[in-house]
Amino acid sequence: MNRSFLPNHYDLVAGTVALGILLPVFFQIRGGIFRDPSTVLSSGGLISAVPIPLSVAVCFLGIALIGGCRNTWPALPVVCTSIGLMILSSIIMIGDAWWTPKRFLIMVQFMIPMLALVLGQLYEKIDLKGRVLPRVFFGVLCVIVPVQLFCSWLQNHPQLSPYLYVFSIYQHLQYVPVVLSGASLIALFALGRDMKLRKWMFLFLPVMTLYVVASNAIVAMVLFGLGTVSYALLYGHLKKGAFIKVGAVGVVAMFLVLGYLHHYWDTSLMQLKFQVTQNNGEGRVTMPGLQNRLPYWKFYGIAWTKDTRSFLMGTAQVPDRNRYSSAHNYYLDFLYYFGLIAFVPLLVLFGGTVYGVCRERRKIRALPELSGIAIVVLFLLVIDNMLKVGLRQPYPGIFTFFLWGILLSKLWGFSRERALSKDEGKSC
Repeated sequence: MNRSFLPNHYDLVAGTVALGILLPVFFQIRGGIFRDPSTVLSSGGLISAVPIPLSVAVCFLGIALIGGCRNTWPALPVVCTSIGLMILSSIIMIGDAWWTPKRFLIMVQFMIPMLALVLGQLYEKIDLKGRVLPRVFFGVLCVIVPVQLFCSWLQNHPQLSPYLYVFSIYQHLQYVPVVLSGASLIALFALGRDMKLRKWMFLFLPVMTLYVVASNAIVAMVLFGLGTVSYALLYGHLKKGAFIKVGAVGVVAMFLVLGYLHHYWDTSLMQLKFQVTQNNGEGRVTMPGLQNRLPYWKFYGIAWTKDTRSFLMGTAQVPDRNRYSSAHNYYLDFLYYFGLIAFVPLLVLFGGTVYGVCRERRKIRALPELSGIAIVVLFLLVIDNMLKVGLRQPYPGIFTFFLWGILLSKLWGFSRERALSKDEGKSC
């Protein structure tokens, strides 16, 4: 690529990719832009009716625009090996039936988001200082979050409405709030020390807090809460005046949350997430959503481990969607369909990522923008995908793999620096 065009061209491509990855705009093959006002959508198993996020096209175009597959170790080998083993296990277990629409669609659901791992490693080549990504993320959040809250209020929704008039947001209560919460943390960590943008970032936090609570998504609340507390602990060395301002922002956010909870606590909306029971005068709070996952985990776990062949190569049967739509756990879902052998590349990559983050923790802490990405990636991999199947959903899956690729690129760079320093020490 011509170096004389690097600054403008790279910033434009980086901004376009970041915008497309985060923007929750969906399309349907049969109907153009997704604009369904209903809160629950059933595709009936028809691919033409499934909302496809803009990020799918951006993932392919981004790889083509950035160009080349150099410097994509270990992302590219892991993705290629995983996809090859998934196809191989399906052929061994099912034979020619692996090409049937139902089974093939499941494979595509797992494969497409993985490609964003390669895009993430390539992305670091055009956003070396990590300045473009958080700014674009912050810009998207400043538009989507207030607009969705306002539309929800106009439509008298007790929770977030998926319908923004121009377009609708698919999976607006399950996956999108987690993605936007992660994006807000990446913006917070990167822009918290920016003299021009940090005041706008802190002013935006109460609005984001209200959005997260209105989504009624427990995982999003936990991610946003842990992330903001982590930022305060790691980088919250504030002077007296700044401390007062941040404290005021926190008070405003707290009152917004308390007001929302007070207004909607007795509705069925809250009862879906929390149940308070009395037993011998003692109150007990339970979470039905977590308890309801246990039968799914049991079904998929027993089916995966029923024999050695299934354990290693996966199972041939596709469960009835009306009874078991998914395992509500990405890793168990993967193991059920493709077995342990196909899962090994991702498992090794995850282990290497955790090891790299632990080994390079001082360098990561010195780079707030990278700390934010590391916290979000590890949370999504360890917590979110233990409770859901976000990595096989196009929008959250591409977002997670993309950030994971950026983190891998940074860790790989640190590893090369460490190796070079050792070689120089030996030569001396």
